[in-house]
Amino acid sequence: MNESGMTGKELYDYRVKLYRQAHTFQKPERVLLNPYLYGWMYTDAGYKVAEAARDYKICEECMELMAQKYKIDALNIGNSGFRFRLRLYDALGGSANYSAASGSDNLNAIFEDLFSPDDYDAMKENMMKTVWEKGLFKMYPAAKEYTPEQMAQAAKEMWLLNKTKKEADARIREKYGLLIEKQFDMFNVFFDKLFNSYRGIKGISMDLRRCPDKVAELCEIEDEKMLKNFEKQMDALDDGPGDLNYYDVMITMLGHTILNHKQLERFFLKPMKKALDIMEKKGKLVLIQCEGSFERFGDFLNDYKKGTINMIVEMDDPYVLRKKFPNLALTGGLSVDVMGNGTPQECVDMAKRAIDELGADGGLVLMPNKMVSYSYDMKSENLKAVGEFVSSYKIN
Repeated sequence: MNESGMTGKELYDYRVKLYRQAHTFQKPERVLLNPYLYGWMYTDAGYKVAEAARDYKICEECMELMAQKYKIDALNIGNSGFRFRLRLYDALGGSANYSAASGSDNLNAIFEDLFSPDDYDAMKENMMKTVWEKGLFKMYPAAKEYTPEQMAQAAKEMWLLNKTKKEADARIREKYGLLIEKQFDMFNVFFDKLFNSYRGIKGISMDLRRCPDKVAELCEIEDEKMLKNFEKQMDALDDGPGDLNYYDVMITMLGHTILNHKQLERFFLKPMKKALDIMEKKGKLVLIQCEGSFERFGDFLNDYKKGTINMIVEMDDPYVLRKKFPNLALTGGLSVDVMGNGTPQECVDMAKRAIDELGADGGLVLMPNKMVSYSYDMKSENLKAVGEFVSSYKIN
C-alpha cells in the first residue's frame, strides 16, 4: 500500500491495522517502528530536557519535529511528549522525589519512601485517607503550608497539563497519523505501587523480610478492590478489541525485579493472572511493559492464547523469548547500545534480522529495548536509516 498519499487519519487507521496484525499474529504488510522516544526528542531538537518539559509549546514542537524528521510510526508508550510533569511539581513547591535544574538534561530521581512500616495498619484501614494525609505532603513538603488559593493553582496546573497533552496528542495523530494513545485502561498489582511509590525499592525490600505478612495482607486487600473494579470496567465493554486505541489495556511490571519465585507468586502473579484471565475472556489486546527480565518466571504466560499479550522486551533476548513463549507478541528487537554506538548499516542489519526472524508472520513491533532518554542513547543518523528501511521493507 502507498502510504505517502494518505491523510493523517488514514495513516493512523492503517497503523492501527498493522499493530493489530502484529499483536494477533496475522501476517502484516510491514512491521511498525516505535522509536520509544522520551527525553531524547528534546535534546535532538536542541533543547535541554528541563527547559522543554516546562514549556508545553516546546513539547508539542518536539513531537512534531520527530514526525517530520524521521519515518516512524509512533513516539513512545503512554506518555507522548508530556512525560515529565515538572510544572506540576513546581506548582506544588517542588517534589521530594524529583529535581531538575532549568539548564539540565538530567532529571534526578530520589524516590524517598512516602510511608514507613508503621503505616501499614493505617493504609489497610483507609488507603486513600493515608495517602492524602501523610504521603502527599511527604512527596510535596512545601504544599503542607499552602493556602487554599495555592492548592487551587496546583490543581489548575494539573488540569492544564492533562488538557494540553490531550489536545497536542490529537493534533499529532490527525496531522501525521502517529500511534499516540487516545485512551486505554491500566491494571497494576498493588505491590508495584509499594515498590514504585509508597515504600520504594529499599523500603519494600526490607519490609519483605521484617513484616512480609503485613505487606501480603495490604496487597490482598488492595488487589481485591482493583480486580473488582477492573472486572466491572471490562464487563461494561463489548467483547473484542475496542475502537479507542490500538491496544486496550496496559500492565506495567516493575516490582517483580526484586522478588524470588515464591514471593512472585504471593505478591504479584496471583492478581496479575486474574486480570489476564478477565482480559482474555473479553478478547482484549494487552500490552505489558515489563522492566528488567521476565524469562525466569514467565512460564504462566504460555497459558494465554496468541493474540492476547504483547510484551515489551527489555533485558531478555527476544530470539530466546520467541522460542520459549511462542504465544507472545513482542515489542522490541532493537538494542539501544547499537542504536547509540553502531553505524547506520549495523542498525539496519539489526532491524532486518528482527523483522525476518521475529515478525515475518506477525508478532513483532520494532522498538529499542530501553526508553531513549539521553542524547547518547541513539544517533540521529541511525534512527533515520532504520526508519527509511522499515517504512519500505515489505514482508513476503
